Amino acid sequence: MSETPAFHDNRVEELAEQVRALSAKVDDLTAQLRSLGASRTEMVELPQLDRTSPHAPAHDKAAVSAPIVLSNIALVSFLLVVALVLRTVADNGIVNRELGAMLGAGYAFALIAYGFLRQRRRPVRSVVVVSSAALLSFSIALETHVRFGFPSSPLAYAMLGLTLITVTAYGLRAKNAFPIWIGVLGASLTGIVMDFPHPRFDCMAVLVVLTAWDSYAAIRLPKARGLVWYSLILTLVFWALWTTKVRFALAHGLQTGPGLSLPWLAPAITVMAAGYVVMVLVSVLSEAWSYRKFEACAPVANAVGFYAVMRWVVLPWTGDHGMVQAAVAVAAGVYLVIAAVLAARDKLRHAHAVTGFTLGAAGLVCVSSWAAVGNSAVEVGVWSLSAMFVWLLSVRWRNHDVRAISHLWQTYTCVTAPVWARFWAVPATQTTVCISAALSALCVAQFVRIRRAAPKPAAGLCERLDPADRLAILVLFAGLAYGFVTIRAALYLAIVTLGNAGEIVFQSAQTVTINGCALGLGIIGLRRENRETLAAALIVAGVGAVKVFGYDLTHTAGVPLVISVFSFGVMAAIGSFIWGQWQRRTADTGARPQTDRLDG
Repeated sequence: MSETPAFHDNRVEELAEQVRALSAKVDDLTAQLRSLGASRTEMVELPQLDRTSPHAPAHDKAAVSAPIVLSNIALVSFLLVVALVLRTVADNGIVNRELGAMLGAGYAFALIAYGFLRQRRRPVRSVVVVSSAALLSFSIALETHVRFGFPSSPLAYAMLGLTLITVTAYGLRAKNAFPIWIGVLGASLTGIVMDFPHPRFDCMAVLVVLTAWDSYAAIRLPKARGLVWYSLILTLVFWALWTTKVRFALAHGLQTGPGLSLPWLAPAITVMAAGYVVMVLVSVLSEAWSYRKFEACAPVANAVGFYAVMRWVVLPWTGDHGMVQAAVAVAAGVYLVIAAVLAARDKLRHAHAVTGFTLGAAGLVCVSSWAAVGNSAVEVGVWSLSAMFVWLLSVRWRNHDVRAISHLWQTYTCVTAPVWARFWAVPATQTTVCISAALSALCVAQFVRIRRAAPKPAAGLCERLDPADRLAILVLFAGLAYGFVTIRAALYLAIVTLGNAGEIVFQSAQTVTINGCALGLGIIGLRRENRETLAAALIVAGVGAVKVFGYDLTHTAGVPLVISVFSFGVMAAIGSFIWGQWQRRTADTGARPQTDRLDG
């Protein structure tokens, strides 16, 4: 059978299509091989990079860094040689010592100027030159002042301060923290050693202020944040040393000469305290950055140092108690106003600074209000109402740390009330009874308010440590303590007519009051299904047990003792029933009772 021409034409077309498809595949494979070859070429050429390139491997950098280190060591050696030549010229009398000291200082500042000029072209070498020049300047100021008395103390401290300022300016320009560390540490330590143990406190105060401000100016550099903590600690140590020296001189009737600089103490401390407040405010109000740990701690340390100086130096020196207390009260008010303003601007972002200023204000009020008011019972009322006011602010600011401060403040007031106000003394005054009754009602109402409608805090360390606000139980205990003071005073007035037997009856009545309070708390806790109230009842019951078996059995007798033991037995029996009901309810429901509400 012969094949037709049409068949052959179709066959040729099919073969042509196959040839074109194979050609396309060959082209694709060729392109892939070319790209693979280019990659292999790049991989082969990669190790041939310049060893001085910043993209060189780590071992090449290490190999290159060794000559750099050796060259910098040689540079420092040559700089030191020139300084030693100048010292030798001065020691051999070729020039007098004053001129030699001036030449050495001029040489050090010339090196710093050279570092400024070469900072962009040779950054590493300029850092070495400036740091070496700073150390040289500090050593010249120390040695010449200690050995020859030239320059004088003010000029020597001025030389330290000028060196510190120039080195800090260079470090900020170069964005390098190392020269600033050298400047801050060198200037402060040299200033301390220069006239030890009798430094010029007025000159040292200026140097401490410069150290603090230069440390704060470098806070944005990655490796310079530790400087602010060093400067803060240095400031507190300087305050303590100056305060101790002046207080010792005043207590022993010694002369306060130019070294102690007593007239400059209060202004210097005020400037330093105001400076740290400004530092925190600048850090907080800056939109670009914020250092929260410093914002929280600096105001507290500042307040402690300021009060210590005012209380232990300014007061013995002036004898004006009202002026000192007014200054402390003004400082506390300023702290609280700053906290309110910062909280109004941004509750979340400024939470750490708000906490620091509030804690500082609370401390200043607590340590100064008793002397400012003059009446011990009124003092307790001022403390307690201040703590309640801070609690209201914490609710408004939604700051859990401030709320914890208010609870601790209320507890401090209650614990120290027997010491300062003699709340436990009988017969109590009418003022004490009225204040204790009012504080008892307010504290209990505050606790109920906290548990009924406690807003969820949005910021603060205690938000993580105490999210359920367990510290609020301290407010309840404070209210119970104030209530006991009121009832105790009423009981004493009721049974004072019994004569000699009145003391035994009085002790028994107090025991019955404690046991009755524990029983009442247990009933309220069971009815409201509130675990905290039951825990408070258990603690008060423990106090009642100690009162009965630790005091009444040995100091009372007769019917009053029987009533005391009977009241404890009744409280224990009903408490056992309450505990059983509590366990039964929790077992039946299988759910944990509410601990943050008291409205049922």
